[in-house]
Amino acid sequence: MNLLTIADALAARFASGVVTPPAGLKNITTATARPPNNIPNTPFVIAWPVRGDITYISGQRKGEHEFSVVFYYAKAEADIPRQYVALMSWLGILLGQMDGQMQLGVVGVMKAEIMSWEIGVHVYAGDTYEGITLNVHVWTSETVTLVP
Repeated sequence: MNLLTIADALAARFASGVVTPPAGLKNITTATARPPNNIPNTPFVIAWPVRGDITYISGQRKGEHEFSVVFYYAKAEADIPRQYVALMSWLGILLGQMDGQMQLGVVGVMKAEIMSWEIGVHVYAGDTYEGITLNVHVWTSETVTLVP
């Protein structure tokens, strides 16, 4: 199981060619699982691995993994009403991005689901952004040869 491949596949679900932005708002510029030193343009998405649990059951390695997909909308400004409306407009669109490909096109991924979301402030490389965090749970299964 390659967790970077899973993170790349999660990020791909939020790429600008896959997402239709809310009317009047700029589309996602980049979606990646490979964090840059800074965010050059927004909106920007990064898929982060958070944690995971592994169990072994008769030749199978089952995994449950948590990822945070963070949507960095824009640098935090004093225009709270406008950014609130933009984030709320984006939220439904982002929540729907996993619906069409829950197995992410990755062998061994049983399903990936957004389990929760949170709107808030994110600090990245010293800059503060308004954004949305999607907490994604990924279930995996692969055959392994267990040797005592």
